[in-house]
Amino acid sequence: LQNNRLTRTLVTNSYIEGDVDMVSGRGAVVFDNTDFRVVNSRTQQEGYVFAPATQSNLFYGFLAVNSRFNASGDGVAQLGRSLDVDSATNGQVVIRDSVINEGFNVAKPWADAAISKRPFSGNTGSVDDKGNVQRNLNDANFNRMWEYNNRGLGSKVVAEPKQ
Repeated sequence: LQNNRLTRTLVTNSYIEGDVDMVSGRGAVVFDNTDFRVVNSRTQQEGYVFAPATQSNLFYGFLAVNSRFNASGDGVAQLGRSLDVDSATNGQVVIRDSVINEGFNVAKPWADAAISKRPFSGNTGSVDDKGNVQRNLNDANFNRMWEYNNRGLGSKVVAEPKQ
């Protein structure tokens, strides 16, 4: 992984399939209207979509929007894990406005870091006197992996289907 440049990529109307660290690297990538499928072909114990190695001083890593996440297996797949290739990396991923199926681990959607095994620690922030969450989404002391406005049985946001 080169760390002397930042690449930017747009992926649209695509299909990505694999089992472990399907999308990895340092670049800033937007995935729009993309189908991600975790197939667990080598193991039924794990499966990861993203493994970003975003440098901690950069604000942008991977963004998936208007996409679909499917996984075979019994909820063992995870949305991602940081790829800590050195002390200057702390992966950044945002999944928003997408559908995440029941094949993903709702209780622990993000895994510990791939190389350093640094435990996932989300920056949930503190609450001010008005009840608003205060947090710095770019704080490199925390994993920068987020879900926003997703739906589906594997989504942390909406875990139950509408009746």
